[in-house]
Amino acid sequence: MTIKIRKPQISDGKEIWKLIKRTGNLDLNSEYCYFMLADLYQDQCAIVTSPDHAGILGFASCLPRQEEDNTLFVWQICTDPQLQKQGMAKKMLHFILENQQDKVKYIQATISEDNLGSRALFTSIAKSYDAKIDKDLYIDAQDFSNSHKSEFIYRIGILNY
Repeated sequence: MTIKIRKPQISDGKEIWKLIKRTGNLDLNSEYCYFMLADLYQDQCAIVTSPDHAGILGFASCLPRQEEDNTLFVWQICTDPQLQKQGMAKKMLHFILENQQDKVKYIQATISEDNLGSRALFTSIAKSYDAKIDKDLYIDAQDFSNSHKSEFIYRIGILNY
């Protein structure tokens, strides 16, 4: 399958929402949220498309940390099941990092303890950029209203390009 990684456009919001709904492994936000991400944070997001497939096959979103201008917070990464276990999430993160006008020095992400895939992804990213990983409790499970697991924040840096 031929694939292309690119920045999203506002018109991609609906297909991003459909991808996340279809895969079912991330918290699903409103369609409006994905339209806004695709528009307002397109420089910190990436999508995967293919001429062989209608719709979007991958999505990664990051947000700049307001109080730390050299840090991107990785919010959601999702790939269609047919592209999973092919390194697509890592490729989208590389795309985002390599296309920042001002190179960021750190990335952050929150991960629950049982999310082995995300832990492996960020360990691999740290190795790619010869960076260190620090981990702390971010939001304890008891602070959520529903049955959400504790989220730990991973800080990866300094990124060496």
